[in-house]
Amino acid sequence: MSKHSFSLPGNMTIGNITSCQAQLFSMLNTSDEICIDVGDVKQIDSSGVQLLLMLSVEAEKQNLNLKWLNHSPVLDETVKVLGFENSLSFD
Repeated sequence: MSKHSFSLPGNMTIGNITSCQAQLFSMLNTSDEICIDVGDVKQIDSSGVQLLLMLSVEAEKQNLNLKWLNHSPVLDETVKVLGFENSLSFD
């Protein structure tokens, strides 16, 4: 296994997360460490947050090391508004 990195796109909304989802979940089967760069996220809705939450839960189930890189104030605020700040921490 190996380490994989992925940069999230600027727009993480329901209209465009399908390809992002496929790429992220394919890494679960081929990696023991996944680094997700969230720094470019400028827009995210509940679908985008749900995708990240599902990724986090699945990585934990598989005992994979999931690291969040950089910082997105928009992502932090959306996670907080939706009430997932205890489930998804990007610090």
